[in-house]
Amino acid sequence: MTIDIRIHTAAQGSEAQLDQALEALAHQLKSHADMKLLVQGASFFTMPAPDTQRVLVSIVGWNGSAPATLRSFDQALPGGVTLKAKGSFTLSDADAPALLQLVQRSSAMEVALRTPQAGQDEAFLREWERFFNVVRQQPGFVFEQELLAAEGPVRAVQIGWKDRNVFMQALGVLGQAPEMGSFFSTIDVHAYQAFERS
Repeated sequence: MTIDIRIHTAAQGSEAQLDQALEALAHQLKSHADMKLLVQGASFFTMPAPDTQRVLVSIVGWNGSAPATLRSFDQALPGGVTLKAKGSFTLSDADAPALLQLVQRSSAMEVALRTPQAGQDEAFLREWERFFNVVRQQPGFVFEQELLAAEGPVRAVQIGWKDRNVFMQALGVLGQAPEMGSFFSTIDVHAYQAFERS
């Protein structure tokens, strides 16, 4: 299965157009047997600087070649709506059913698109495991899923939480953990959003 993580933003005054465009996409995807809107929601947190515009995150899954529906959607975005970040990632068919169940148990989720820094691949893996050992211990943690890019070096992670409140509590703990700083020193972050599933 291919997982497409898509992050859209709306300029001030274009929030309704963003919501309508993504509602239309969700409706279109329902007519495709080989495609599924896995999750969609509004971002409530990002770093290092807060968002000043509305941001919506969509995660779409499909089997086979890249669907024309998504390409045509990107080409027809309404004025004021921007595709802030996007990445396509692979997930084994064996892992896909379990991921769908975990997503449904997560009211709040994080997605991050990042690349290990040059020459830091081994350090990335080591620090990733150290950091996520701490993440998994936090109350309300549901799952984490690392995804490899369909093409190129970019990696993604999805992290599920029981709800927004437990995420914010965990963030306060993780932000003070030395493991977080060590892990972040091995990566270049391209996009990061925490969002509530709609």
